[in-house]
Amino acid sequence: MKFFGKKTAKEIFERIVTDLDDVDSKYHSQMLNGNYKTLSRWSIVQELLFETDDVETILSKLIIKYGLDFNIRSKKGVSFFQLYLILLFYDESFRNEKKIDYFISLLNYGFLPNHLMIFSASKIYSMLDMLYLLQHKKSMLTKSFFPSHFKMKYETLDTKYYDKIYLVLICKNEKFHKVAIKDDIPKVHNTTIMNMKFKNDEYHQILQEYILNLFNLPSCTTSDILKKNILYLYSNIKFYNNWVNQREFPIGSCEHDTNFIFINPDFANNGELQNETFLNPIENKFRFHRTFLSVLIRTKMNPYTRNKIDEKTLKEMIDKHIHAKYIFPISNIHESFEHFPFIFDNLYNNDKDVGMKNLLSYLESFFNINHPYNQIYSIRLMKPYEIKYLSFTMCNETHLFPKFNQSFKNPDMIGLLKILLFYCRTKNKFLNVIYFFLEEIIQDLQCYKKIKVHLQNFEKNYEKIIEIYFSRFQINNNHYLDKFMKNIYIIKDFDV
Repeated sequence: MKFFGKKTAKEIFERIVTDLDDVDSKYHSQMLNGNYKTLSRWSIVQELLFETDDVETILSKLIIKYGLDFNIRSKKGVSFFQLYLILLFYDESFRNEKKIDYFISLLNYGFLPNHLMIFSASKIYSMLDMLYLLQHKKSMLTKSFFPSHFKMKYETLDTKYYDKIYLVLICKNEKFHKVAIKDDIPKVHNTTIMNMKFKNDEYHQILQEYILNLFNLPSCTTSDILKKNILYLYSNIKFYNNWVNQREFPIGSCEHDTNFIFINPDFANNGELQNETFLNPIENKFRFHRTFLSVLIRTKMNPYTRNKIDEKTLKEMIDKHIHAKYIFPISNIHESFEHFPFIFDNLYNNDKDVGMKNLLSYLESFFNINHPYNQIYSIRLMKPYEIKYLSFTMCNETHLFPKFNQSFKNPDMIGLLKILLFYCRTKNKFLNVIYFFLEEIIQDLQCYKKIKVHLQNFEKNYEKIIEIYFSRFQINNNHYLDKFMKNIYIIKDFDV
């Protein structure tokens, strides 16, 4: 879908509905999210951010009518959430309290922490990275990143807005991936329960709500007794363990609540969670935890009965929870006490492979649209000789992908992923060809691992080798067998 031009929110919404009506309804959400047939340069919901000041009105209708997924990265390598954050620094119309509060409220709608922005194989950032860099360093993006008609104007945020966004992100478990802060670590990271002072402002209200969620305390807990309650829990943790383990229903449940089935997405012990953190009953029987909210709204159905949820109920959920409260991840009190008395844990992501995992997941998303069952993610386990065989095959079986010659000469994982990313972004019409070759290559390598031990005495082990061939191809074809064995010996030559 092309950009909308200068139209009112009503006209833009009507145009979207009209365009979607020409497509089978089962593809509507994919078209909006930008993963219909292939990844879009910008998804429709991302385009809205460039086109109208009243994105709130349009999105509220689209969420109810179609369901949206704001975590899907477009071909530009960023999700809706990530693009919104970027525009806070590059679009002056976004630098106001209304837009920032709306952004923070949208994070309640299924925000995935540590879902990284991928500008290239070497430029991978978390939202916390980007927030910090754009505020403290300089403009990170060039005009070529944005649509040609967009008038970019880089400017840092007012400190109060920056602090607020930073706090909400770390409360949602977002971590630094690439940035290493040394001298100006935000004070909130050194704050402990003991020295915490609650002021009567929005920043400290967010922090207080997070602490209540962290230790699964009721929302009615006031700041003057909050510390005492946490210290009491800390000193009586064994008693607390026995108490919650004997509970079947959430804390604060009444006799009437025993008729409901309580469900949370983390499969945590419901007896440790507060009753008020569960949504109103659906079908008079199921009470889902509020962290389940985005899934219910996006799918518009009860995942346990497959029954549809009516739009009135969905709107009530959105008004009550998305735009009215802060939704933080489910907390395990034992993990919360691991870094006690500090409120926040490590600034940085402990998973050293998180960048590569995100890059592979992003590459996988190009193929998932038409080939949902693929083995692309297994590339991360490839050894140098396997990368060499992959690159050799991609260069010699077709003339379409000459860049793989680089990873053949230098069989490095990052180099390989960089080339794959280049072709996924620039060769859309050949994605199926890439998919076919990758699947065949992976199968070759798996067969080689089984056959390798038998190659030392080919004649003696001929039947076992043929058995492995048949288990893959299920056909007696001399041409297939010759090609299969040729590939096996090519791999063997690389495996030195």
